[in-house]
Amino acid sequence: MASPDSGDFTLSQESPALKTGFMPFSLDDAGPRITNDSKPSSFDKWKEPLKTPKKIVRSSIDFSAGKAIVTLKNIGYAKTSGVFRISAAPADTVEIAGNALLLFNLRPGESIRRSFRIKTLKAGRFHVSATPVRSKFLVPSFSVGGAEEKRFQIPILENKTAHLLKEMPMRNLSAPMRFEIAGKDFGTIRMAICDGNLIAVAELVDNKFIRGDLPWEGSCLELFFSPSSVSGSEIAQLFVVPKNDGGCELLRQRNGTQIPQAGSFCDMERTAEGWRIAVSLPLKDVGIDSSKGVFHFEAALNGHYGEKTILGRVPLWGAASPPSSVNGYAEIKFNTVNI
Repeated sequence: MASPDSGDFTLSQESPALKTGFMPFSLDDAGPRITNDSKPSSFDKWKEPLKTPKKIVRSSIDFSAGKAIVTLKNIGYAKTSGVFRISAAPADTVEIAGNALLLFNLRPGESIRRSFRIKTLKAGRFHVSATPVRSKFLVPSFSVGGAEEKRFQIPILENKTAHLLKEMPMRNLSAPMRFEIAGKDFGTIRMAICDGNLIAVAELVDNKFIRGDLPWEGSCLELFFSPSSVSGSEIAQLFVVPKNDGGCELLRQRNGTQIPQAGSFCDMERTAEGWRIAVSLPLKDVGIDSSKGVFHFEAALNGHYGEKTILGRVPLWGAASPPSSVNGYAEIKFNTVNI
């Protein structure tokens, strides 16, 4: 949902429901009616008692100082008790220290927070999940963390032009930044700066290779740029999507719609495991001042693997909500290299 805490129950752009073919409808006509087709403003004003009070407990996970902080909130209309199991993976990277069960007994509207110590066995990306134990009314959660250093250097290429992008050897670009969760490899992206343009070459895993009605409904590479790591900083969001007639295009998110990114170059070719894309776009068009020598960046991959569609984003650096917050972005510095 877009913002359930504030009463906005419309679907967000990232909702997995959209990927199943679900068609959103107006909430103005939803809900119970009393008389003359009028409806109460909330279930609290519904005069007839519910035969079965609604039960639902939502969970969320945050990370702080070597701990996973799990928050549970009863958003239903009945007192609810149950158990969540807290787990971490991959097993060779991280484990939950001590008791990994969270028991609760909450009245409607109540919430609790519990901390679970995370023992890291080696540096790397990991995920922590809160899974219900034999209860359908508990909402599971999943959060990505890790001890990786979120700083990365990319070269400034001299005497090259973005128009020679396809002929540019991969060795001239940065070291690969890897899309990986729980040990599964989803591809890499390499970058460089050239003539005031950002160059990105990605090699991605995707075996269906389809275009959706909206970018995130099909095969899609999302790119997020911000000039600063300060909360509230402006974010430029772009999508690389396959075209129906072959090739790809670069779209910019503006006011809830996607429009072609002017002044950019985008090309794509199939590979044995998915697709290789090459993108060039002016730094100034995504709010990056090249004289500063630094920007903040996140990327995410939506793709298809086997018979299962990946729901949601596979993040590069693990940012929880890259379209709306720079929290979790990586710091990218320019490094001049003569080649």
